[in-house]
Amino acid sequence: MNKLATTSLAAAVMLTGVAGAATTSDAAGPAASGRTQHVTRLVIHQVESHPASDNHPVGVDRLRSLATHKIVGYDNFSGVFNPKNDDLRFWLSISLKGGLIDSVFNTNTSEKSFTGKITQGYGRYRNIAGTIHVRISDSGRAVYTLRYTL
Repeated sequence: MNKLATTSLAAAVMLTGVAGAATTSDAAGPAASGRTQHVTRLVIHQVESHPASDNHPVGVDRLRSLATHKIVGYDNFSGVFNPKNDDLRFWLSISLKGGLIDSVFNTNTSEKSFTGKITQGYGRYRNIAGTIHVRISDSGRAVYTLRYTL
């Protein structure tokens, strides 16, 4: 009996070890397999912006879907501008149906195209990970391209 109990205990430990290893392997491998890739393109229409103080712009924009041209949300931004090297660090919060997406950018004001990191999400975007690419055309039209997984 003692030998049978020891054998079944060893088998149970081995099975849980194999199951635990499989779970760890799935989480570490193609972990994004359970996550869905998304791409959203938004056109920016400025509503209001002004300097809160020297070298500190703030504002809000209306966001339209590039595909449907319908208003899908708004963004709020705040930045810090360094006039010595024309660098701009700004924070962007995008409000879309169901939640918010926060991001941060470091760029030079002479750049017409730059990418920021999505730092956090709320609501339906709670576990978001990805980037926001900003492209400004010569005519001044700006487009956000959000690439993210949920």
